Order: sequence, then structure tokens, then C-alpha cells
Amino acid sequence: MNKMKTGTAVLCGGTSRRMGVDKAVLKIGERTFLEEILSRFNDRTEVYLSVRKGQRYGQELSGVTIRYAEDIYEDCGPLGGLHALLSSCEEEALFVTTADLPLADLQLKRELQEYLLPSVDAVIPIDPDGRLHPLCAIYTKRFLPMIEEALCSCRYRVRDVLKAGVVSYVPVTKLTSGTEKLANINTPEDYEQFLLMRKNHPITKNRYGIPVFSLAAYSGSGKTTFLTELIRELCAKEIHTAVIKHDGHDFEIDREGKDSWKLARAGAKEVILNSASKTARMQYYERDIRSVVDDITDADVILIEGSKHGPYQKILFFREAAGKPAAMDLQQEQPVLIISDRRDWPQARCPVFGLQDTFKTACWMQDRLAGE
Repeated sequence: MNKMKTGTAVLCGGTSRRMGVDKAVLKIGERTFLEEILSRFNDRTEVYLSVRKGQRYGQELSGVTIRYAEDIYEDCGPLGGLHALLSSCEEEALFVTTADLPLADLQLKRELQEYLLPSVDAVIPIDPDGRLHPLCAIYTKRFLPMIEEALCSCRYRVRDVLKAGVVSYVPVTKLTSGTEKLANINTPEDYEQFLLMRKNHPITKNRYGIPVFSLAAYSGSGKTTFLTELIRELCAKEIHTAVIKHDGHDFEIDREGKDSWKLARAGAKEVILNSASKTARMQYYERDIRSVVDDITDADVILIEGSKHGPYQKILFFREAAGKPAAMDLQQEQPVLIISDRRDWPQARCPVFGLQDTFKTACWMQDRLAGE
């Protein structure tokens, strides 16, 4: 893995002609776009901001050390901002994003760093149709003289400068939630659609505000194996999980002859076993899944295994080799994520991960939780 030290920078010096206001101060919930971006890069307390001369963002960004890089070449667009950033930074390379990409995050930066080989001057995401994302990319200091030469020649297109260096182009499809994170908010219409989408796809929570995901799958698909590894990955990220195992059949966890079994047989509707290390609660009556979910008070996220119904956001788990149909009809309902050994889901409007992608799923879930 490349050990090149890579800083983080945000281009904020644009004129925002199409939006009409500075996009860095647009709101996403209680935060501005810029505050949202900075909160997602928690690997360091220092971030470079490319700005016009005299432009500042005040004390609302407390907790993050801001290093302002004012344009040296003024009114030259993003290329002038890149020049200022690479001239100011102390690191060998910079991950650069823009104020109109509020969902760019540390995970995106780290995934692009995997392609920053010693011989590479820049790492640029690319869409399947060939569209480049040069303003959410990594640039090394080796690009600085190429940029300066272009500016002195009045050539201001970033893509033209890329032709002079060694560039690693990374398919957006290889980046976790790449299409979503690289969606620009350039116009009032884009902003309105962005806010509407977040409103229409909120994270479902229980009454204590804990996010809930339901893993929809048929028995025998391997969902328990996947979920076990996913929980390990979430624990490594210090995301504490509560799991509800949905069982379509009757089950018995108590043992005949034990005191708790005798108390239940005598008519107790609820028996609770409590020790120094664990507590078991047995309730001898039917409960709706929502009331069970609402009982959980101490977790960062609740995962329901095997529930194909209910009001919670669903992760569709499908293993083609199991020989069973998908547990959801995508014409009727959309999952928030698909985990499958089949990559072709033409009706899906969500990311699709493989059956081994537990780390990728944990990163995706961490991003969803951080965005709330």
C-alpha cells in the first residue's frame, strides 16, 4: 500500500453563479454543506480550504483547524484553487473535494488512496459513460508545475492538465456509494431534489431514536453467516449492535425442570433471568415486531434478521445458489442496499454489494448513520 502522506482539502472559492448563493453555506439538516463535509473527515483536525482573497467562514467550524489557501491566480476557476492548495499544503498529496459534494467522506478518500501508486500523479474517479470527476480526486505535488504552466498559458480546464501527467482512473462503481457521493449540487433544482430525496428516504428508528435495518432473505441463503461477520466489522468501528432474530416457527429456549420453566408453567407471563454478566427476558405472549424493536434502549443500530415485512428500511440479501426467489419485489418496494452473488439488478435504485463485502457494508452503514 502506498504510504504517501495525503492531506484533505475543500474547494470553496467558486462564484456559485448557477446556485445564486455560496454552496458552502447551504443547509443539510442543522449543518451547512461545509460543516457536513468537515464532519466526515475525522482522520485529522486540519483541513485546507481554497478561497478567494479575504473569504472566510468564521467560528462555526470550531473543532477543526482550517488552513485557508487564497487564490494566487484569481478568477481562474477550480484550476486556480488547485494551484493554491498544492502550493500551500505540506503533504505530498491532497485529496480534494468541493463544497457542492456534501456526501464526500473519509471512506471515499481512503478508497482512492488505494490507487495512489508511487508512479501516479493523480487519482480520478470516472463514470461508466466516461465522465470524469476531477474535483473529487487526489493530486500529488508533482502536478503543481503542470498546473502553473497551464495557468500562465490561460488554459483553465482541469481535464486538459490531466493529459500532462500519469493518472489512475478509478471506476465509480468500485467506490462505496460512489454515485451518491459524487453527485454535485449545482443549481437550486439540484438542491431541492437533494433535500427531497433525503426526506423521502429517512433512516427508520425506534422510539428511542436508534436506527433500524431489516435483513430481508429466505432461510438457507447464508444471511446469518454474513450478519455475524458484519457485526464483527461494526464492532471494530465501535458501532454497537442489537440483533433481533425473527423466527417464523415456535421455539423454546428454556429447559424443562429449571426454576424459570416451572415459573412459566405456573402462569407467569414474563420471566427474567439476571446475573452479573447477562440478562435473559422471556415473555410468554405474542408481540408485534415494532414493540420488540421499541424495547431496545442501548445500541447504536438495530439489525433484524429474517424479517421481510414491517416498516423498517430493508437490506435485501439474495444468494442465487440457494435456489429461492428474492425476498422482495423491487417493483413494489425498494431496499436501501442489496447484498447478493448476482450483480445485475436492473430495477434496483440502490448500491449492490457482494456476499463477501462485510467490510464494505459496515462502511456503508457507518456512512448512513453519520449522515443522520
